[in-house]
Amino acid sequence: MGQQTSLPDNFTNCGMKEHPTLGTLMEIQEKESQTRYFVKSLEKTNEAIQDRIKKVSTLDHPNVLKIHSHFIEEMVIKVVFEPIEYTLAQELGYRREAKNFFSEEELLYLAHSLISVFEYLQRNGLAHTQLCSKNVMLTGEGKTKIFDFACLFSGTKKLVTIRNDRD
Repeated sequence: MGQQTSLPDNFTNCGMKEHPTLGTLMEIQEKESQTRYFVKSLEKTNEAIQDRIKKVSTLDHPNVLKIHSHFIEEMVIKVVFEPIEYTLAQELGYRREAKNFFSEEELLYLAHSLISVFEYLQRNGLAHTQLCSKNVMLTGEGKTKIFDFACLFSGTKKLVTIRNDRD
């Protein structure tokens, strides 16, 4: 879909939604496929922000929040991305309150998801510098997605070699 100057005609605006972490989001639906997306208004657009969005839009990993496109409306950049339901921080709070803690299988899935995405980012010369439970999103199906690409930077300098001293 690429950059547009307003919401494309093939989408319907389904209204606004308050997200506890992301703030106010516009929910849109593609008319033909009925696919839902969220739209987040970032800030006044500039070239650096647009370049970062373009870079993140090329990432293709099942545990990276997929950016569908972006457009500019009234000098504010709007990012269109796949729907997410809540953050890992929220899920931890819900589970703590209900005394329904993660199973070993669920924890292994979370760990594997994060290791997989870090390996993918590293292979692509990128790093996420602020991984925390508020930057790990969960879909309605319970799939993990990392988010907050303001913390994503390019770098090829290797800082630390991690060793397994048990061998």
